[in-house]
Amino acid sequence: MASPQLANSINGYVAKLVIRRSSRHTLLVEGDSDRVILSSLLIRVQRDPNLPPVLIDSADTIKHTGLGNREIVEAVHATARARGIDSYACLVDREFRDFVCTNPYSDARSTHHVQEDVLFWTRGHSVENYLLVVESVIRYLEIAQAVVLPPHFRDVVVSAFDTIMVEALAFTLAAQGASIIGRAYNAVSMKAWQRDASGQPALNIKQISGILVTRAAPAPALTQFESLFDQHRAAIIAAPPPFIRWLTHGHLGTQVMWSGIGFVFSGFGIAADILDQFCRGQNEMKSQIGADLWAIRCQAGASEETPVSLINWLAGR
Repeated sequence: MASPQLANSINGYVAKLVIRRSSRHTLLVEGDSDRVILSSLLIRVQRDPNLPPVLIDSADTIKHTGLGNREIVEAVHATARARGIDSYACLVDREFRDFVCTNPYSDARSTHHVQEDVLFWTRGHSVENYLLVVESVIRYLEIAQAVVLPPHFRDVVVSAFDTIMVEALAFTLAAQGASIIGRAYNAVSMKAWQRDASGQPALNIKQISGILVTRAAPAPALTQFESLFDQHRAAIIAAPPPFIRWLTHGHLGTQVMWSGIGFVFSGFGIAADILDQFCRGQNEMKSQIGADLWAIRCQAGASEETPVSLINWLAGR
């Protein structure tokens, strides 16, 4: 019997692909949240019934010192392809590859990228970017929170959403430029929001820097972070790039988006614990709702966000 270390290694995982190839085809993704989101897409794909069903695996179960999950997935692909295995595919986050993250911003890949037929990239930074749409926010609020919201809550969300996403992208690019993305996770709460001179929701970058100080962010990096945020925010407001949704860091963007939604409803007499749910709670429900809506849009043929080649692989076409 293989040792647990071998079974959980890259080579051990590829050996499992060989064993299951006649009974299952495998889509390997980076993390468990990706697995949940892609499962919604798989459910709606009409797979050829004469082919083995697809199992979605997460790289969370594969161990390799010094590699992140994206690198692990890419290593599995390289090893499996070298061994002639044809019963698998992989999906990895694009991250910031082929984006220009300074003004003027650009996107060198305006469609889904595929390498060697079965190594698929997400359209934007990560899988979570497919869920960064106003429709996902409204549907969650309809299902989970409508009883506490004002009758015109949909209009409130729609009027604030694009502004919130501008802040999310400026925050993303400032954290990326100052090399503090790791420290920036969960640094934005409802307390980090304020109204700017025009009355629009805006991040209080000084408040966020105060949080980052407690996380041992170096002072020069924080100075750079604050300066970059102001520069990016001004540039994005002046000329919003059409790919804001895709360039925004998936996880950071999700956190900024939901904390901003909590903030815009903070003046409606809603209890603090409910507002906290808007910002930080019921994340599995939010993700599932967003994933289902994305899968429905893909099924309907929404062009830019539909990974056509991946869907064809899932269907066995």
